[in-house]
Amino acid sequence: MANEPIVMFRGTQPVTLRDKDQDYIESTNPLPVGISGSNGLPVDVRVNGLESENELAVNLRAHICRDNTTTTPLTGGGVFTGDWQDTLDYGVVSIGVKSDADSATDGLEVQWSSDGSTVHDSDVFTISANAGKTFKFGPARRYVKLVYTNGAGDQSTFSLETRLLRVYTIPSTHRISDSIVAEDDAQLVKSVLTGVDSTGVFKNTNVTVDGDLSISDNSSGLAIAQGLVTGMSFVSKFGQNESIGTGAFEDIWDGGGTYTWPANSTAPITHIYSTVGGDTQNIEIQGLDITGALVVQTITLTGTTVSALSTALWRVFRMKNVGTTDNAGVIHASDAGKAVSYAQIGVGNNQTLMALYTIPLGYTGYLLMGGASLVGLTRDYSIDGHFYMRPYGGVFQLKHTFGVSSDGTSTFQHEYKIPLPISALTDIRISAISSAGGGVLNSTFDIALVEN
Repeated sequence: MANEPIVMFRGTQPVTLRDKDQDYIESTNPLPVGISGSNGLPVDVRVNGLESENELAVNLRAHICRDNTTTTPLTGGGVFTGDWQDTLDYGVVSIGVKSDADSATDGLEVQWSSDGSTVHDSDVFTISANAGKTFKFGPARRYVKLVYTNGAGDQSTFSLETRLLRVYTIPSTHRISDSIVAEDDAQLVKSVLTGVDSTGVFKNTNVTVDGDLSISDNSSGLAIAQGLVTGMSFVSKFGQNESIGTGAFEDIWDGGGTYTWPANSTAPITHIYSTVGGDTQNIEIQGLDITGALVVQTITLTGTTVSALSTALWRVFRMKNVGTTDNAGVIHASDAGKAVSYAQIGVGNNQTLMALYTIPLGYTGYLLMGGASLVGLTRDYSIDGHFYMRPYGGVFQLKHTFGVSSDGTSTFQHEYKIPLPISALTDIRISAISSAGGGVLNSTFDIALVEN
């Protein structure tokens, strides 16, 4: 063709050439070397320090390995055996195969050798009828050879092609909808999984001590409880009213009656005390300070004498006896003058029973579940229950109703498939009224807290 390079020779060095079939042709005498382009201008190359003035085009043409390529069909159980091919000057061995009959199990064998004689390694694949497959390898050894063993059925058509590529190409690709099967070629890759968080910082993922990928599911209570979800915690509130009346709705807490909520921007909850002088246990108090921030503090009782809190509280929603002996008296959280009880621990309970809560400042709550059940099934009564929420500065809004009965359904549970969001500083309470005096109700609700 007119635009093909014209090759001339000039110089004093021996020249080694290779034809398209990879046969070596080496000059026995020095030949002059020179290369001209299609425009007739000389193209000088750097040889022994001689510098070029024009660019030299390099042909990266692939090579068909005829010794490992065939289209001759095989009979049942027939075997095609190729010959060793030197891969020293190539970067990729590409193999394509298709047959109208199944191969034997592991019928395609790609053999690798360091000396062109001994099989040192091999890769094997099973080929299904009419399913064309391609495989690409970086040369594992210097020499490669193919052996193909047919299955029980005769082939009518067979194509086995081996190409040697000088440059890297990606392995075979698949549509997203295609199923990956065991015979697909693949690359062994070791990598570190990294993701970007909401602040734009890239972080590596973790594994468990067993080597399993550690995944934090924000909807999993177990992951939250284990502390695997940053910025999330879990609150389970439960309460009991031992004697619900018939005249008005009462809140579900162990103080009975209607709960007294301190006014906003105040902190009247300042002390704790017991009704028995011998109680000197350590009491953990959980609540919110005057700003609504979460505060957890531990105070030592001094019997019936009030003990001051380290931080005065606007809300209190849980107290626990964290000492080593049961409380003999009723423990109260109150003002300095014991005028109002805002939380109490019954004798021997060692923890408050309060179906009351306030979302801390800086958090959003997500309601996961609410439930209730009757206590004292020998009594003949029914309970009408209300679930309330009050946004900061607003009024209590009825969010859910339920009913339980001693001679019908005595339990109630509602799971929020899509968790209900609750804004910071929102008060939550469960209230109930009984059809007969002395009704007893347990209530509970679970909330996931997320830092804003």
